[in-house]
Amino acid sequence: MDWSYSALTTFRRCNRQYYFGYVAPSHYFTDPYRRKLFELKNSKSLHMWQGSVIDYIVETEVVDGLRKRKKLNFNQIAQKGVELAQRQFAFSESLKYREKGLSKAGVGADYCILDIHESQKPYTEEEIQNVYTQIHDVLSKFSTLKSPIDGRLMSNFIEDHSLIIPNVRFIKFEFENIRVTPQIDLLLGKGNKAVIIDWKVSDSDVSDYSLQLIIAGIAVLYTNQQRFGKAYMRSTDIELWEVNLLTQELKKHPFTTDEINQTIDYIYLNADESTLMQKQESQKPFVDDFPITDKPSTCQFCKFRYMCSYLLENNYEYNEQQYSEFVQTTEFT
Repeated sequence: MDWSYSALTTFRRCNRQYYFGYVAPSHYFTDPYRRKLFELKNSKSLHMWQGSVIDYIVETEVVDGLRKRKKLNFNQIAQKGVELAQRQFAFSESLKYREKGLSKAGVGADYCILDIHESQKPYTEEEIQNVYTQIHDVLSKFSTLKSPIDGRLMSNFIEDHSLIIPNVRFIKFEFENIRVTPQIDLLLGKGNKAVIIDWKVSDSDVSDYSLQLIIAGIAVLYTNQQRFGKAYMRSTDIELWEVNLLTQELKKHPFTTDEINQTIDYIYLNADESTLMQKQESQKPFVDDFPITDKPSTCQFCKFRYMCSYLLENNYEYNEQQYSEFVQTTEFT
């Protein structure tokens, strides 16, 4: 059984949001309803868009350049980030993602769906310019970003490692027929030592990402112990760092035997709920089989709120033209 922290969190937040985001979406145009859910799932708010562009440029330009031991010009890299964002905005604004001849994989990095275009959400030119400015500022200031080692910049710290792998999605761990495959923003290694870095682009410090980082640490520990033996790597050989690129703040998360055991227990204790989720998926589920949350705040920030309301008002029958009209005439407060 595959276990996903993000899927479980969504399921608990709202069963129907989980259905819309994890069960029903399809990139095929043969089913307009499921295709629309695919587009909604991939849509981004301006804040999410800003963060995704920065993440992509850090991965493909900064980290990859450091891995290849290139001399980096961070102002040029920042400008590449702005240019990518501009191309993405143009792609979304023209609604090219609705063209049947184009695919997300085929378009590549320029593919983007912004909720301001998909849901006809009002915006100002100033808001868009602020995104471009923020992208440029964050990327250009990467050159001054401090590292976990006093006196060392992050760029030098990354170069110090022999193993530099961004966007890791292939490392996993298994126990009791449960498989967990976390996504790791950056994995650094030197000998039997590993550093896991989670990039954040936010001016808020209320979110707790410790569980995701610990899960990533367990995956790295498990993989190395399976390959080289348990004596090769211990929890003390792994560091977990949350790095906020916007505020340039670093936060180290503890990774001890207690944290590992508590996280394993958490996954195991929630396995039944994950089993229920996957069982519902395998039984050709209908949207009405997934209850709606009773928390208005969840609906307010849900990217599927228009679809959810439309289906409720139309006896769960979907018509693309009617849905488009519904989006244009409906306002959420």
